[in-house]
Parts: sequence; C-alpha cells; structure tokens
Amino acid sequence: MLRVETVLDAPPSDDAGATTADLFDWQAAVAAADALALVAVHHQQPEDGEHLTLPYLVCEHHEDYLVILRNHVELVSVKHRELSNGAWTWAKLADDGGLAHLYARWASFGGGVYCRLVTNAVLGNGEPATLQAACQYLSGRASKKPEKLDLIVRKFAQELAFHHKISRIPGDWKPSDDVARRDIDPCDEMLSSVRNFITMLTIDGGRPNRHDMAAAAPEKYVIPILRMLGLEDSSARACWNAIHDIFRAKMRSRGPIPLGDLQEIVEHITKANEKVVLRRVLSRRTVSTSAVFTTIELVSSNPQPYDSISTEPAPTLLALKLGDGGCTDTTVAAAETFAQAWRTERQKHASDFPGEIIDFAALERRILYTASEIAESIAESADPGVKYGAQMWRELSKRVTPELIGADFTSDPTVALGGVCDLASRCKIWFGPKFDIQTLKRQLSNKEALLERTVDSGEDKASA
Repeated sequence: MLRVETVLDAPPSDDAGATTADLFDWQAAVAAADALALVAVHHQQPEDGEHLTLPYLVCEHHEDYLVILRNHVELVSVKHRELSNGAWTWAKLADDGGLAHLYARWASFGGGVYCRLVTNAVLGNGEPATLQAACQYLSGRASKKPEKLDLIVRKFAQELAFHHKISRIPGDWKPSDDVARRDIDPCDEMLSSVRNFITMLTIDGGRPNRHDMAAAAPEKYVIPILRMLGLEDSSARACWNAIHDIFRAKMRSRGPIPLGDLQEIVEHITKANEKVVLRRVLSRRTVSTSAVFTTIELVSSNPQPYDSISTEPAPTLLALKLGDGGCTDTTVAAAETFAQAWRTERQKHASDFPGEIIDFAALERRILYTASEIAESIAESADPGVKYGAQMWRELSKRVTPELIGADFTSDPTVALGGVCDLASRCKIWFGPKFDIQTLKRQLSNKEALLERTVDSGEDKASA
C-alpha cells in the first residue's frame, strides 16, 4: 500500500467540477455520515501502537473525499441517482456512476489505494449485482465465489476501454474507434489490472437520497454514536446540523487553519514550495474524528442553537412556491415540517427485499393527479393577477389523505400532505403560475442585502 503522504502530496490532475447546490449539500452529508462512522471505528479499535493515528477525511482531493484509516488511503466517489432513474444499470456504472474516473485515480497511484463508490441507489440485477459480488469476493469480504467471475471482469474491462477518455488507460489498451463496445477484446495486462481494481473497490449503495437525507440522518447516523458515548438522543438533530455544517465548509475549502490568512504571507516570506502550499490548502479540507467527537460533546451539552432545521439554503424551493402563491409564513413552516415527515416515511420504508417495498412513486402519482385537478379548477376560476396558492393549500389539505392515496403505513393526514410538499420542493407542484426561481432568489437576496446595509447605516448613525 502507498504511504498516506504520497497521496496527500500528489497534486490532483483535475478538479471535481461544478455541481448543483442540492447535490453538493448531499455530498457533504454523505461525508459527514462517513465521519461519524470513523468516530465509531476509533472508539471501538484497540489502543495499541498500530492504531494510535486518528482517522480523518480530506475533502475534494483526487476524488470527492479521502478516508485515511490505519495508514491506508481510500478514494471515495459520491454519486447521486434520482429516484425516477431506479437502480444503477450496467451501461451507466462506468460513466455516470464514476467508476471509470475512480479507476483512473486508482491506477495513477499504482493501485496502492482502496476505492469506494457511495451512492443512494442500489445496483441492478444481472451484471451490476455480479460486479458488486465480485468486489466482495476478491477483497475477501465474502466467501462465495460469484458465477462467471472472469466474465464480469472482462465485461467491466470492456466498459473501461470504451470510456478510455475517462479511465485514462494506456494507449496500447485502447480499442479502435470503429469497434463496438461488446466486441472490445481487452489484453491480458488490462484484465489483470481491472481484476486488481475490483479487489480494492467497495460499492456502498442504498444511502438516503437527497430529499430524505436531512430527515433520516439524525436517527440513522447520529443516535447510535450518542448512545455509544452515553449521551442523550434528544440532541441528534442538533449534532447532525453542526457536523453537516462543518463538511459544507470543508468541501468549499473554507475550514479554519491556525494562522488563518496570515499563513499565506508566511509562505511568501519563507519561500514555501508547492508541497507546503498544498498541505496548507488541504488543512482547510481536513476533518479529523477528534473534531467530530468534540463537536458532538459541545453540541449535545447545548443543542438549542443548532436544533433548527437549517440544513438547506433559505428560502427553500417549497417556501418560494408557497410564498409566491400568497401563503402565510405559518403555512410555509408547517409545509416544511410535513415534507420532512413524508421523507422520513419514504426512507423508513425503503427496502431491497421484494414484497416489502412501498411504491412511493405510485403514491406520488395519485397525489399529482389530485393536485392537478385542484390546480386546474382553482386557476380557471381565479381572477387575473389574484394569487390562489392559499386556496390551493386549503383544498389539498382537505382532499389529500392517506386513504385517498393508499398510504396504508400511516393514518396521519399531515404525512400525506407532506407528499404534496415534497413534490412541490421537487418542482412537480406549483401554487400559482410557474415563475423563474433563480430570478426570485436573486431579488430576495438583493432585498436582504439592502436591508442589512440600511440597518448597518442606522447603527453607525446611532453610534455617532
């Protein structure tokens, strides 16, 4: 295995690229969950000389983040797949699933690092599931050898060769442009390399999706740590918010360093080389288990400042739609709570076992059918220019019930109404004519900035 310093000191060959705010927030949440898992690992591991080094994460370096544990490095790629797209298919795993890029990173370090794909989706039946089984068998995590192991290695090599611009395989491994994907014939050297990659690869699927993460994370990831440490469950939401905020900052390289901005001047004076500068950059992206543990202790002793649900940029898409439709702040706050309840139920009833899955897509189609009826009726009778969102909300509150949509898992009408709210947050339901959300956000931001300048000016005059 490579030394940790070798990986940290190597400058990345490209950056991770831009991502939307929602997916960035989810990526930070996934890293926060991994950090909590590392707290558990460190708490449970024996106190011997080999394991004295604290595990830690480094964000946005080579991949979405690195996990450093017991002098080993793991490159972690985080990929979200929308619910409507279902499980990962074979055709999408190498490209959209990030495995070709992950292979390129692994190969650049001579195969001396572990790799992991973290995703909210599961792998589909057939070849994707066989690849996952191959990862478990070749790494020694499973004893049962999958059928057609050599065939799946070959097929995965064909995928990497087909996406050679991403996987960056050597030139003599690349297929001709006129060769079809299924006809690519990987050489023995490539097959050996791909087999070694699969040995070092973990596919970590089934994480909560971006709509459900905020509702599911405190119970799934924080409460077990609080109980392990002998702390109260009641601070779980606050602890999650605080830890998630840490990773939002670290993913943007905004974490604090001991000398702050002065460090950059120190580097100029001391003529620091690029390795020293890179280490300074990485210090802003690093989160140790010690920092997470300290955050849990501090927040659990005083959870109130972190207890509000502030994990999404305000105002949310749901709040913008309700506000534009003329709904009150009370309705907006209630709608956010109901949406969280729906997401919690959706995550709670997610399962990989046939016959146990509740078809939330079918429930949401029934909600959309009823919402469309109500919207058409009210919009048709509304006077021009008159907001009708509040009237829509009242009708939806009356008609969208667990019985109407077939939600046998609950008798709570606010959970069913939460389905409406969640769909609105995903731009499937509107409480008035459609509008440009980004323009409205900019207008609200400009108003807030103007208000802040006015308040600051008033305070300056008062102090004068």
